[in-house]
Amino acid sequence: MRLPRQMFSWYYLVGASAASVLLFWVLFSSILPFSDKLAALPPLARSATDLSYFFVFGDSYSTTDFNFFLAQPSVKNPLGNPQIGHGTSSGGLNWVGYLTTQMNSSLILTYDFATPNAFVNNSLIGAGNAPMMDLTNQVKLAFENIYANSTPWRSHNSLFAFWVGINDIGNTWLREDPYNDSFTIISHYFEAVEDIYRDGGRHFLFLSVPPTTRSPMIIDLLGAPELITSYIKIYNGQLSRSIEEFKGNHSDVTVIEYDAYSLMSQILDRPTYYGFRDNTCVGSDGCFWHDGYHPSVEFHRLLAEDLAPKLQALGTGWR
Repeated sequence: MRLPRQMFSWYYLVGASAASVLLFWVLFSSILPFSDKLAALPPLARSATDLSYFFVFGDSYSTTDFNFFLAQPSVKNPLGNPQIGHGTSSGGLNWVGYLTTQMNSSLILTYDFATPNAFVNNSLIGAGNAPMMDLTNQVKLAFENIYANSTPWRSHNSLFAFWVGINDIGNTWLREDPYNDSFTIISHYFEAVEDIYRDGGRHFLFLSVPPTTRSPMIIDLLGAPELITSYIKIYNGQLSRSIEEFKGNHSDVTVIEYDAYSLMSQILDRPTYYGFRDNTCVGSDGCFWHDGYHPSVEFHRLLAEDLAPKLQALGTGWR
């Protein structure tokens, strides 16, 4: 029996409430005409050469619920707003927060544009009027429209990180041709990456889609969803090929491709070795999962701990 697509759509099952995201979108759209005022913000006390900038794009696995029009990243709070450890899907710090506040060797100012439920491009998923901000608009409306010219970042001291695709797969896995779907999605993905390159970005971090099919929510709904697992691998393969193509087209970029799929799989295969009770429990008491779909703080710590040394090659403030 063919199951209704929306029953297992990430759009319906994962992330912040649509109402709260829609409210943010309305406020964001109404304030955009005044974004030029941000250019008048006083410069940071330290020069750009003394610090690093971290720009993050993605979905609920990366979000810190950063509001572009509230407090900006500073020495006091390098994530800007809300309070450090709030606004994530982990119940505390996520990998972005750990890299920004605990696994850095110098001040890192982080601008996290990741949005719960985000797709690469809403129009590709049949969600053109969806309230969440997709990757395309995280780059165009948030970074380019507000921060590209008003924040004193430079090519040499800034890292642009992308972790996106979870929701795209979750909303297209029942289609007949996941290979062509992933090719189209990744093509739009790298249109956004090319925009960042044209803006001056030269250091890039890409994370593969993790094995979300091993989450309690998906297991409860679908059992062993081999079709989605296969799609994730197709998507990640296409991502790797596009990364290589991007590097080949731009000899002046430094790119780190991080295999989040393998890391999460490794931990879920040996949960007790990594300090978890098992690989299915949900909660804050030694569980891998914070909720039915999102990993806990401890997973994000392990991810950041594994990732930080790899970022040393960029010379942008990590240890």
